[in-house]
Amino acid sequence: MGLSPDGKRLYVSETATGRLWGWSVVAPGELGQLELLPGRENGILAYAANGAGLLYDAGDYSLFDSLAVDSEGNICLGTLQNSGITVVRPEGGKRDFIAMPEYDFFTTNICFGGPDLRTA
Repeated sequence: MGLSPDGKRLYVSETATGRLWGWSVVAPGELGQLELLPGRENGILAYAANGAGLLYDAGDYSLFDSLAVDSEGNICLGTLQNSGITVVRPEGGKRDFIAMPEYDFFTTNICFGGPDLRTA
C-alpha cells in the first residue's frame, strides 16, 4: 500500500490477482471513489463497489508484492514470477517493466533511497 506524492490517493496491490487498485483520500481515515486526474485520459479499467478504481490488471500470472510511489507519482510494484518492477502510470495503465537480473527471481520489497530519493 502507498500514497501518491500529494497524499490524495491511496494505492493497494493484490498479490494473487496481479491487480492495482486506488482510492481518493477524502480526509484522514476516509476514502472515496478514485477521481480522475485533471487533464489526463481515463486509464481506470473499472470501479469496485467500495469506490476503488482498477488502475492495472497484469492478466499474465504476475504476482505483485510491495509497492512504492516515485516522485512523479508512478506506482512501482515488486513483481514476482516475472522478476522485475512493473511501473504503472498514476492515471492507470502500464508505463514500463524493469527486468531484474536472472539470479534475482523474486522481486519483493521496493523503496527509494539515495541522496535524491531516486534509487530503487
